Amino acid sequence: MIAIITFLVGLFIGWFWTCRHEANLEKKKEQRKVREEIELRATPDEHLSEVEILKKRYLVARMKEMHESLSQPLVTYRVKNNNQ
Repeated sequence: MIAIITFLVGLFIGWFWTCRHEANLEKKKEQRKVREEIELRATPDEHLSEVEILKKRYLVARMKEMHESLSQPLVTYRVKNNNQ
């Protein structure tokens, strides 16, 4: 009986640690992605390859679109989408 309880407690602790570790890895991955995007946007075009320039243009366009959608009033945005 003690062995079963010990096994289940150990299993629970291992599962909890694994989930927490996975969450930390995902968080670090997202932070690294954001940091790379910021560095890419801050780098002058002369120092970038063609692929990096395309990525930079995409990031700038995505940020511009996000800013425009956030700056619109919510009611106007809903009415605009419902009319389409």
